[in-house]
Amino acid sequence: MIVFEHPEVFIIAIVSAATYFIISLRKSKKLYIKHNRFYNPLIKYVKYKTGSQTTKVLIEQALVAISIFLVISALANPYLVITEYKTINIVSQANLRIKVKPAIVLIIDTSGSMYGEKIEEAKQALTKFVEIINGKADIGLISFASTVKTAIPPTGDTGLIINAINRLKAVGGTMYQYPLTTALNWLKTYRYFNVSACVVFASDGLPADLPMAENIVKQFASLGIPIYTIFIGKSNIGYKTLEEIARETHGKCFRAKNAAEIMEKYIEAAKDVKTSILRSVNVTVTDRIRLQKQLYLSWYLYVGGLTTYILAIIVSYKTRRITY
Repeated sequence: MIVFEHPEVFIIAIVSAATYFIISLRKSKKLYIKHNRFYNPLIKYVKYKTGSQTTKVLIEQALVAISIFLVISALANPYLVITEYKTINIVSQANLRIKVKPAIVLIIDTSGSMYGEKIEEAKQALTKFVEIINGKADIGLISFASTVKTAIPPTGDTGLIINAINRLKAVGGTMYQYPLTTALNWLKTYRYFNVSACVVFASDGLPADLPMAENIVKQFASLGIPIYTIFIGKSNIGYKTLEEIARETHGKCFRAKNAAEIMEKYIEAAKDVKTSILRSVNVTVTDRIRLQKQLYLSWYLYVGGLTTYILAIIVSYKTRRITY
């Protein structure tokens, strides 16, 4: 975008150039005779030549008008605003003063189908998972049925998590979108600071809101948050559903065909999480800033005006010839 420090001068440039050109058009014949009568006193009696010579006169006048416009415009101090976008590090690793751990959110289905042996085995397996992580990550807990029943954001207080696990009860329907949305809102902040985060999601049935849940899963994938899934049961459809969630988010799916295998699958999941998530954390905060530069154009306009005027002189020289 071109900006003028003195826009009123730019307006004067337009008016001056336009005025000159209009007057020149109307007075072209008189000016032609006046400029050439020195060379031939009979010029006023010669028929004014039209055609190519008239075109040359018009070109000459246009070039002079352009020259006037460029020179006066240069006095307005025009400049070109060049906008650039640059990504910068706001917080570098050297001056970071906070200790950050990766985050893991445990999501467990506590719907009515989990009642009895399944929920009891799951509670023991969840506790074992927390013990394996051993404080190397912040752990959150979400239990759900048709709604979210327990919601503890990622914390370093493992005792709080274990106590909440022991109080879990199975009752209600199955809806995936609410626990997934809750976990996503918690983990977004971790990803903003480039901190690893993941979800371990366990369920034994198909949700009533699968299309909505699939849309939320896409957001996990875009943020780089893997979802490790554990399907409990023999249903191939249910297993395929959780397998697809894990695949889309670059996690891993495990299958416990019965309650007795739940502990084993949670231990396997914990080992995978330790390998891929619990690594050294480099925290960076980036931002995209806009930089603006100013390129002044006055000298370019002066040079352009001078060049245009020289061209006008050349055209004028070729135009001032008479054919009898």
